[in-house]
Amino acid sequence: MNLILQHWSGPMPEIVERSWGNVSLYADHVGAYYQMRHGDAFDGRLSAPCQKLVMLEEDYDDFDTVVMLDADMFTRTSESIFDVEGVGISTPYQADIFARMGRTLPELTDTRYPYWGGAIWKLTREMRQEFRSHLTDDIVQAFSGQGNFEDEGIMHRLATMADYKTDTFIPERWSWASYDEDSIEDAAMIHVRARKVPWGCGVPKRDATGTKIENYRALVERGILS
Repeated sequence: MNLILQHWSGPMPEIVERSWGNVSLYADHVGAYYQMRHGDAFDGRLSAPCQKLVMLEEDYDDFDTVVMLDADMFTRTSESIFDVEGVGISTPYQADIFARMGRTLPELTDTRYPYWGGAIWKLTREMRQEFRSHLTDDIVQAFSGQGNFEDEGIMHRLATMADYKTDTFIPERWSWASYDEDSIEDAAMIHVRARKVPWGCGVPKRDATGTKIENYRALVERGILS
């Protein structure tokens, strides 16, 4: 028995409602339960991204595997994420964030252990229970509000404390950035971002960004998403 979770804090914009509809249908297709968590699902003292740590709670111990997806993720495949190896993705983008985390919080960073992007996590029951056993108030408070590496930083720290080392990551096609045109047709899931072009391409910011719902609609018009 598997579960796909999503979380959102505050009023739900259209992009979240669209993702909710898309992912809930996908969960049904792959034979998984689905749940959208709203508000301070994990700890009201923490920032919104950290609320995704709710996936570690005992309430979900009946599920074999739990997948947490960002609320701007969209599926476009009949393949099951539960048949894919890995806990999360690790790309050059995550490597850059991880390096910045090492400079900002060196005492909480260990390059021997994985750093996963926060758009998709997939943890077995055993991993969730092990990570939960190391979860402390000091850890979550240290990362909450730290920008790019808050929820991701907590997960890295828990992997470190659990001595979880791996070279296996979920393939990037399961969290493909919407602005990355290269092989986007092969993406299994698309992470809709508020950018129209890749980072560092030299395009002025005013021309490089749009709203997420605008970028989503553009993908629908092109037939990339439905």
